[in-house]
Amino acid sequence: MKTKGFYVHRYTLMAFFVLFSMRSFSQVTSLVGLHPALPGEIDHSQPMMVDGVTTPVFSADGVQIAPEKLGEYFSSGELTLEPYCNDKKEVKAFVFRKLTEEEKKMMGGMMKMSLDEITAEEKAHPIEGVLTDIKGNKIKISDLKGKVVVINFWFIACKPCTMEIPELNHIVANYAGKDVVFLAVALDDAKDIKKFLKEKVFDYRICPDSDQFATDMKVTAFPTHFVIGKDGFLQFKTSGFSPTTIPTLQEAINAALH
Repeated sequence: MKTKGFYVHRYTLMAFFVLFSMRSFSQVTSLVGLHPALPGEIDHSQPMMVDGVTTPVFSADGVQIAPEKLGEYFSSGELTLEPYCNDKKEVKAFVFRKLTEEEKKMMGGMMKMSLDEITAEEKAHPIEGVLTDIKGNKIKISDLKGKVVVINFWFIACKPCTMEIPELNHIVANYAGKDVVFLAVALDDAKDIKKFLKEKVFDYRICPDSDQFATDMKVTAFPTHFVIGKDGFLQFKTSGFSPTTIPTLQEAINAALH
């Protein structure tokens, strides 16, 4: 597997960063002795890993959540994560809780906020480029005009990237038979991707060895999602895997279709 420089996963609602990096496993198995992090207790310059292993994740009633189940919680649209600290102000766990109505309204506006993140340069030119899928077929983005193109930028070692795959597969199924093309732009080479796919199903059309395309698109955070309209212009983009990712991605696809 290739090694890359740095990858940042942005957790949108909580205003802190989750960097995929290997750290020592936590021994916390309950919330005893921990408290919800207070303002000023978290050092936002330090990476925090939400994978359910390095730092455990619990439901609101204190039940630890298995790592493979985290994607369901993240994509519910009803929950948010709160970091829990010990007396030394160290984050030792994360807890899902229900969103308040005010928070739901705020999250509902995040799709519009994502639209604002599209630069003037991106708005001025259609998305272009040539990709090669895992079967060796060439895909010219400009040839897909007239269809909505959904692109996922990812790599195997990115935990949030692989966590969201089951939810992305559901999206693919929801738009079966419609004018939507799903492309997974992977940084890994074809050999590693094929090995990965023996254990995990990914229903996007996968394009390995696509570092250059990601660079050309100025993608630096993973996972990142693009929705390209039927006119070939970028209509939506979002980075990271948070409770807003799947709902807003589907809203963006619907908007592009209509």
